Amino acid sequence: MDGFMDEIYEELVEVRQHLHEHPELSGKEFETQKYLKRKLKACKPDVLKKIGGTGLMVVFEGKEEGPETLFRTDIDALPIPELNKNMSYRSKFEGIAHKCGHDGHMTMMLGLAKWLHRHRPEKGKVILIFQPAEENGQGARAVLEDPAFTCDPDYVFALHNVPFFPKGTIVLREGSFSASVRSIAIRFEGKTSHAAEPEEGNCPDMAISKLLAFANAYTNNHPEKEDFCLLTPIYVTLGQKAYGTMPDKGEVHFTLRAWNPEQMERLVNDLEYEIRELALTENLQYDWSYLDIFPAVTNDVRVVKEVRQIAEQLDVDSQMKPFPFKWGEDFGFFTREFKGMMFGLGAGEDHPALHHALYDFPDDIMPSGIQLYAGIVKHFHLSS
Repeated sequence: MDGFMDEIYEELVEVRQHLHEHPELSGKEFETQKYLKRKLKACKPDVLKKIGGTGLMVVFEGKEEGPETLFRTDIDALPIPELNKNMSYRSKFEGIAHKCGHDGHMTMMLGLAKWLHRHRPEKGKVILIFQPAEENGQGARAVLEDPAFTCDPDYVFALHNVPFFPKGTIVLREGSFSASVRSIAIRFEGKTSHAAEPEEGNCPDMAISKLLAFANAYTNNHPEKEDFCLLTPIYVTLGQKAYGTMPDKGEVHFTLRAWNPEQMERLVNDLEYEIRELALTENLQYDWSYLDIFPAVTNDVRVVKEVRQIAEQLDVDSQMKPFPFKWGEDFGFFTREFKGMMFGLGAGEDHPALHHALYDFPDDIMPSGIQLYAGIVKHFHLSS
């Protein structure tokens, strides 16, 4: 593997930096799709087709019957400005950049495709999914619901780079790997009045204030605890700059996080009950809607143990994480349907955080990710 990585490393760095220069937001990855398709054609897969709108599905077939193993990578960027001023491959698009490392993720998947071109599976199928729209939680569902998704994988795998861990270290977790996450937009409506006669109207200010206090009191931001939950206020609005008018409408948005679906359901039920009670007490109309839903990524215990053994055989450092990551990942839609896991790939203990404006994917961790991907393929598809 070392000789192969030495051979393709510089090309992969060029690919990664090209992708970084040309980021595209969720659901708009049209040029990314075209670029990846050109690169993947050279790997001569048995299947190469569009899926999930702006995604791609690649299949390498073995000569014998065997398991189907699916690897998924995300391809979208974020609406975050590029602040790395001296970078030669800065984003060409104002206010859009790869600040979560998806440029590196898809480059590693391309590296796996190149390896599969030379080491085709002896049995079964290896499926690579280049998935759009991870950042808004819509891409995984779009892929799984697409009629083009004709496979029935026995195992599904994905990785995510993780700052604050040693470079190239594989970060493992049994059970929940990432949090169950969703956002909620809550709207209250009362009655407007002249600002000099507030008694003639009904402003939703107290309901919003009490709801913010409820969220703060309910939050248990201790990730080491099993009953962790987090209600983060994201957006609040009330009225407008019309100083003679008391507002009648207000809106508040939260992001909700919990470790598993059961805890999320309890959190949602408690929050919805509080909204209804506040609206009743304050004599307000109300409604809410949910968006950006990410099920918890749930890692199969046996598969995690196998991957840890593969890492040991490859002499790749690994460590177990004591509690899940607090961020959301729509790969949870895959692990909800199929047995599998997501693992972390250390980006460096001092590396800027994901979604930080100074973040940039470290190219030198790519060999570790590709090596483990290839090790998983060997384990399931090249062994006797």
